[in-house]
Amino acid sequence: MVISPMDISRIILHCDENLLVINKPAGIRSIPDGYHPGLPHLKTLLEPEFGPLFIIHRLDKDTSGLILLARNPEFHKALNQLFDSRQISKTYAGIIMGLPAWTDYSADEPLTINGDRDHRTRIFPKKGKPASTKIHVDLMLNSSAVITAQPLTGYTHQIRAHLSYMGYPILFDELYTHGQLRAKAKNIIELTKVSTFPRRTMLHSIMISFLHPVTQLMTTYQAPIPPDMEEIISILKK
Repeated sequence: MVISPMDISRIILHCDENLLVINKPAGIRSIPDGYHPGLPHLKTLLEPEFGPLFIIHRLDKDTSGLILLARNPEFHKALNQLFDSRQISKTYAGIIMGLPAWTDYSADEPLTINGDRDHRTRIFPKKGKPASTKIHVDLMLNSSAVITAQPLTGYTHQIRAHLSYMGYPILFDELYTHGQLRAKAKNIIELTKVSTFPRRTMLHSIMISFLHPVTQLMTTYQAPIPPDMEEIISILKK
């Protein structure tokens, strides 16, 4: 994938001597592919324009939204320390299958990454590591709902794993929609076949907040829900 200068300008939300903030489109890798390292990813796409970049955190290929990239080693170290001490708050918007009976829920099941042969993050009550995801239902749709989720810990696939375990997987998330959940998916897939966008996991990083290491000011970046999710929401409202 090649991003044109015009496309790059559309995804850049902030740029200074220390930090680059982008609204990553779905379909772009955050980091090199483990099996095919030569495939395009954020650094190969952005470094020709912005120079050396340092990855601080990642989003799955099919997850869109906010990513922070450091532009020098010092700021990279400072932001890594904030992530390690859980001082960076992240909020995601998603469309889930099913209609929860609650509005707010705290998923606190312990997780183990690479918990099976499909490299899924799995719930293991006795052997897993403590994990917590706060979930809020924003809107009920047709057999589905729009939610916001705030991971208080930062494990790979944490939101996807917790929601799947609860019986409310992210819409179009094939990796975490299994067993009886696949039968539930058929109706929603039929309803959304009129969508003009390719299907992908309906999850988007919508907000990031942290105390800026240089300015010492609380800093927040936001990325609106993308057009493909908006279209699916509109279809399911009907």
